[in-house]
Amino acid sequence: YGGQLVDGARILRLFGDLVTEITIRSDGDEGLLSEYAGIRFTAPVRPGDYVEATARLVRSTKLRRFVELTARKVIAATGEGPSSAAVLPEPV
Repeated sequence: YGGQLVDGARILRLFGDLVTEITIRSDGDEGLLSEYAGIRFTAPVRPGDYVEATARLVRSTKLRRFVELTARKVIAATGEGPSSAAVLPEPV
């Protein structure tokens, strides 16, 4: 990806995996992620960064699950070497 950025679709795939886990835990079967709402990318993610993704089931109906999803960069590649990185004081 241009500018040494990780494409946002990679983060969305993490969210899809988290939703699958939630539906397995709550319903005993895999579910489908049918819609995202209110997506904001607030910090760049680059190769070598570590991202922590979380999901929380906030509401459930017979046919739908409403999930709050968050991805935060917790360790950033420093670029000083092929494996150098730094823990961020606050996740972004």
